[in-house]
Amino acid sequence: MKKYFINHWGYIVTGLFVLIACAVALIFSQNLFIPIHDNLDGMIPIYKMLSDNNLWSAHNALVPTVSGIDRNYFPSEFKAYCLLYMILPAFWAFISGCILKLIISIFGFIYLLKSLNLFNENKNILVLVAFLYGLIPVFPAESLSFATLPFLAGALINYYRKPDYRYLIFFLIYPIFSSFAFFGFFILALLTLIVVANWIIKRKIKFNNLYPVICLGLTYVLSDYRMFYVMFFGAEETIRALFETSYLGFFDCFKTALQYFFLGQYHCGSLHSVVIAPVCLLYLGFVNFNYLKTKNYKGILKDNFNIIFALIIFNVVIASIDSFWLFRKIIHTIIPALDGFSFARAIWLNPLLWYLAFGVTVSKKFNFKFENLIKIVLCFLAFGAYFLFNISSNYNLIKYNIDGLRHLKKHKPQRNLTYREFFSEDLFNEIKKDIEYKGEWSLAYGMHPAILQYNGIKTLDGYASFAPSDRVKEFKKLIEPELRVDEKNANYYNAWPSRSYLYSTEISYAPIYKFDKTEANLLINPDILRCMKGKYIFSRVKILNSDELGLIFANKYQNKYSPYDIYLYKTNND
Repeated sequence: MKKYFINHWGYIVTGLFVLIACAVALIFSQNLFIPIHDNLDGMIPIYKMLSDNNLWSAHNALVPTVSGIDRNYFPSEFKAYCLLYMILPAFWAFISGCILKLIISIFGFIYLLKSLNLFNENKNILVLVAFLYGLIPVFPAESLSFATLPFLAGALINYYRKPDYRYLIFFLIYPIFSSFAFFGFFILALLTLIVVANWIIKRKIKFNNLYPVICLGLTYVLSDYRMFYVMFFGAEETIRALFETSYLGFFDCFKTALQYFFLGQYHCGSLHSVVIAPVCLLYLGFVNFNYLKTKNYKGILKDNFNIIFALIIFNVVIASIDSFWLFRKIIHTIIPALDGFSFARAIWLNPLLWYLAFGVTVSKKFNFKFENLIKIVLCFLAFGAYFLFNISSNYNLIKYNIDGLRHLKKHKPQRNLTYREFFSEDLFNEIKKDIEYKGEWSLAYGMHPAILQYNGIKTLDGYASFAPSDRVKEFKKLIEPELRVDEKNANYYNAWPSRSYLYSTEISYAPIYKFDKTEANLLINPDILRCMKGKYIFSRVKILNSDELGLIFANKYQNKYSPYDIYLYKTNND
């Protein structure tokens, strides 16, 4: 038993963490703190709406958010992550996605290390590195894209080394686990560069290198068919045409590049700056000093670590020039179809590269005292960055729950809410039963519209980063009175109209436990509200000017299991 532990302790430690994570999820269940941004306020309610309204495979149908958005603006049903929400309740679909992302990432990273012949006598330490990659807090809706990326990288390495048509089957399947807009574009671009570079060097096209591009490209189009349909065949202008981008000069782009290099980007908070980056930079200097010392200049170009680091720099450059005025002007002139495309997402490939670079470093034998112990300590220090250091991302479940429990213990009135508290299903089921809700259009005031959407209430407001622009323009007329008096909210909504909310200078929509204020004015255009056929306004505070708006106070609702006091108002719209 002792020998088995010594030989496999990396797998055992990692397996225990996965089991503990599953146990915590089962024990705490909906009392966990789930990061709100892009989760509770967006993707989870959207997926639940698609399930509740049987819209996954629907066509010519509207999703009941922001006055009704065409189904094609939301993720395709041919995506593995979406399948979780088709077969499981929303909360458990989210948790399953997190657990699967961790497990798949670990095995994928190990497969990639084996493909590079790096999985050596330090395998237990390398399993820890794979575990660290699996823990990276990333945009949950793309968690399987991150998790399967090492499998794709390993398969491509093995295929280029020795072409085997069985790999092409994998390339045909892979896009189901990935997304074209977030990953596929950059993957296909890099693979196409390989084909072009080979053609330039050898003056002929190597078709074996072209087959992965064809296989991946074909399935990306099929699995993301709804997005491609809207992009190329949709007659409507999208809200991305309304986004106001602040173009940067060269020096500002350079600052952005430094930020991307050392800190990454919040959608993929790789947390590499505390331990991973310093170790990798030290090894970069060490390995290239030896090449220069021995005058082995070809070795510099062929070294795996240098190739990985060059890709990191390449992605940083592409991401940082995304807002460079000259680059955007060139894109607008040459490829206007990519006008609203975010090239900054190239940085999403860097978490894998940083941890792979760290894995290369750990795999090397340096022949100094306590070498393995130091490597293990470095891995655990990197693990500590997830919750000990003040470095986080919007999706860091570990740190978010530690902070949430600490605030809960101190009884802070403005603490974050648990999943159960945030959506307060019992409270809204009680309200719907009391008013005999039959699908009337509603609005949320002082809270995220996603709360209503999750509870089966159709909303005129909502959060949608990809939608027809006419919905946003119509909603802007509704909240025009507020935007006229609040420059901050006006600038925010005009620049990025993805959040069509009832903004207010007096209260926030932030889901804190208790508001300091219990009443506020609501500045909207009541005529537009009637034109939009709005029936109910669910408010967390008493609306002082309800009579002026022609609103009728219906009732105040409370529930001992919910932090919300809901003041329900209705209009005369039938």
